[in-house]
Amino acid sequence: MAQNRPVLPKIGVTLEDALPAGGWTLARSYGGSVHGTSQGAELWVSSTGRRVIVKHHPEAPIALFEAIGQRIEMLRTAGVPAPVTTVAQHGADVLLIHDYLPGRSDPVLTPSLIDDLVDIVERERGLADDSATQWPELIQKSLTTGIDGRNEHASLESFSADSRELLQRVRRVGRDPSVRRLTASDLVHCDLHTVNILSVDGRRVSGIIDWDGIRAGDRAIDLAKLAFTSLWKTHHAALHEQIWHAFLSSSNHDSRVVYMHYVVLGQVNWVIRHAGMAPGPARTLELSAWALAVTERDEFSPPPRS
Repeated sequence: MAQNRPVLPKIGVTLEDALPAGGWTLARSYGGSVHGTSQGAELWVSSTGRRVIVKHHPEAPIALFEAIGQRIEMLRTAGVPAPVTTVAQHGADVLLIHDYLPGRSDPVLTPSLIDDLVDIVERERGLADDSATQWPELIQKSLTTGIDGRNEHASLESFSADSRELLQRVRRVGRDPSVRRLTASDLVHCDLHTVNILSVDGRRVSGIIDWDGIRAGDRAIDLAKLAFTSLWKTHHAALHEQIWHAFLSSSNHDSRVVYMHYVVLGQVNWVIRHAGMAPGPARTLELSAWALAVTERDEFSPPPRS
């Protein structure tokens, strides 16, 4: 466990203290919810040119988001390009106010960008806080019964025979004793894919966004998410092999198997529930079967062609 955690002066302040009145303009609104708890995000620009992303969490417990702010700052101290974050209270609502980071979201994957991402994930090592004790239970619940808004089971039960078969497999893994032995010594993003990655030049990561799910965990789960979602972000087998090698070299075999089941469950649920989301349910199910096989045998092979 990391010690001597910094105390942030911008945790739990009022909205007026975080964003002094006057000179702020709403530049863009990003609608929708994040895992069912957030009412979207907004880009605000001050008269001096400062830009911030404001994420709204209605009637939310301030302590939960104070912990998120502390964890983000721990990662920033370790060299992870996360945004400076203010946690503000506005009536019964909590706002996460992130300084705007440079770069374009969802960059094209390149060898140097992947190397940078792997290095950033390595910086998560050993930063866990006291939420580590909840990690095995969180993963087990996700795999055996599901969690609303994230790893739901109902969508897979109703979609197709293939999705039901995958769900049965996921639940079997969730009941395996290895899940209770999972360790959580790191701080993890829990949703690390290219849409949440920023780059200015396509060679280095300029920022990582959407930290609402940050918690103590095993950094192998971030590599698992990157490895799986990279399959439809690039068709270059060498890039797939590069990122899958990083994942297959992380943690231990049993943990990797559990985490890949967790990732494919979440991704299949997501594409079923969001029509038009690439690469579509049928292709995601096909890639899920391949990804689980690769993880089980600890050996990369090229993914099936679409």
